[in-house]
Amino acid sequence: MRFRLLGTVGAIALGAAACGDDGAVVAAVDAIDGTDVLSDVTADVGPSADESSYTFTVALPSGVAQTYAGVLVPSQHISFGCTHLPPPVRSLAIEITYPKPFSTLSMNLGFVIGDAEHPLTIEDVGLYPWGQGDVNSPPAMKLITKDGSGGPQLTLASWVPGASGTVKILKWSIEEGGVVEGELLGTLKNEGRIDATASISGEFRLVLPAPEGCGAAQPVE
Repeated sequence: MRFRLLGTVGAIALGAAACGDDGAVVAAVDAIDGTDVLSDVTADVGPSADESSYTFTVALPSGVAQTYAGVLVPSQHISFGCTHLPPPVRSLAIEITYPKPFSTLSMNLGFVIGDAEHPLTIEDVGLYPWGQGDVNSPPAMKLITKDGSGGPQLTLASWVPGASGTVKILKWSIEEGGVVEGELLGTLKNEGRIDATASISGEFRLVLPAPEGCGAAQPVE
């Protein structure tokens, strides 16, 4: 598994973390004034054509900018299929957890195959606004992190009142091996008593794995 967390240093600079095949976490934290920091543990070439990847930059309320980037491992980071849903309904989401410093980043693209009770969230290329109202209303973004080494933990989310943004789908598929590519831009608001706003921008590329929990293959109309 390869992933990294880069920090645009000001008050704080966050380095990189990577997890080897044995599950041991290798982490590095650097601080160099005025410089984006990337540890040599992830100083490799970009993802290959058959890998899923992401790059998201978040400007936290304090003004600190953090860039989350890396390769997504299907079995660990991508949720695609019918788990807890009646086939042939399928949903698509990603979630990445950084152990040190702790952060969790998730993106929910919602129902990509629907039915009468599960209306489609995304059905083709195009521009889709953040979902509003219900918790995790798709398309949705959420970041759990601390704003600085001594700051409070924030849950910054796209469905909280006052947040706004869009996901732009550039390439679309709902089949195993197909590719979903897109960009996003918007603001996230904190859930809870602290009034905090962050901005987020970025891009993603998902190579769809075999759908989970769908049983026998279902025809897709």
